[in-house]
Amino acid sequence: MDADRRLPLGMLALLALFPGCARDADRAAPGVLARWEEKFGIKSQGVGPARSLAEAPADGQECLSAGNTLDRIKADVREAERATSGPPVTGSWNGINLSTFGPMGGRFLKDLGNTQYSGSGVRFTGCATIPCVVNRIYGADDDAIQGWRLY
Repeated sequence: MDADRRLPLGMLALLALFPGCARDADRAAPGVLARWEEKFGIKSQGVGPARSLAEAPADGQECLSAGNTLDRIKADVREAERATSGPPVTGSWNGINLSTFGPMGGRFLKDLGNTQYSGSGVRFTGCATIPCVVNRIYGADDDAIQGWRLY
């Protein structure tokens, strides 16, 4: 045989050695390992623990997003701010003194403020929280859930 015919025959041999996938798994022939287990009496230990379908929680919430209420997000933000330590951030961003927001809020505006907003048409006076600043950038009410989610 010449070299041109050996390659296709070698590929054909490989294809014959490994069974293909079938669309209907119930009618598919068992694989090589399954046939060896049957032929040699090997008892398989299985791949892992048996699995079962998850059940809905007793409170009826089926989705994580169902628990994302404004109060819950505010509590999560306050907890994250309490857990963030470090000195206050110095400097200002668009007329806002960064040290008034604590380490987490100050770093948020210092690091991401110019990627969120680089214009001059929004007034941030009166905002006591970072979500208020974010909401004003996007034209939402000061205490809208969107700013809290983004923060």
